Amino acid sequence: MAVFNLLLALRRRFPASDFVGYVRTGIAPVGMAFAPGGRYLYATSEVAPGSRHGTLETMDVATVEKDPAAATISTVEAGCQPVRVVATATCVYVTARASDAVLQFSATQLVSDPSAALDASVGVGEAPVGLALLDNGHGLLVADSNRFGKGRRADLALMKLGPGGQPDLSGYLTSGLFPRDIATGPGGVTAYVADYDSSELETVPTNGQNG
Repeated sequence: MAVFNLLLALRRRFPASDFVGYVRTGIAPVGMAFAPGGRYLYATSEVAPGSRHGTLETMDVATVEKDPAAATISTVEAGCQPVRVVATATCVYVTARASDAVLQFSATQLVSDPSAALDASVGVGEAPVGLALLDNGHGLLVADSNRFGKGRRADLALMKLGPGGQPDLSGYLTSGLFPRDIATGPGGVTAYVADYDSSELETVPTNGQNG
């Protein structure tokens, strides 16, 4: 992962000297998300060298900005082909595409005890990719892409988050073909889903569906 000093680059029209350095990741890094408050950065890599599993890396943002090579706090296995990642103050959620699952990690344990950080793995639909927090962090919406056409239809998995952040599958919503990425409006009460194979953007009202 390459790191640049954006403020200096904008002022000086992007000279080579504004490149800060690299954070070493696994193979095929895909998703990134900041912790609330911006202290940590989480990133997924689809494959770790010498393993069939992918990884979730936790980085210290202040160190990333000064010494990227020394910024990684922990690297943990995150199922098969982890792609998207979102974070609350206490939990980090990852879609593991080839595991057909959403993984929940403890944000505290990723820093203090990475080997014990995985709290839950919940099966969803086929090849989940997109992931978004709903209802001010009380739920998750997952895009089951069916990217590789293995027979199950594409859909959207709706999950409630328990008091400790544990994901609980509530059910499925209809989607277009190959739902890929999800964005949410203020408060996470409306989701916007990009359906790659349908060439469309669908809106999904989600307020109250986690109650």
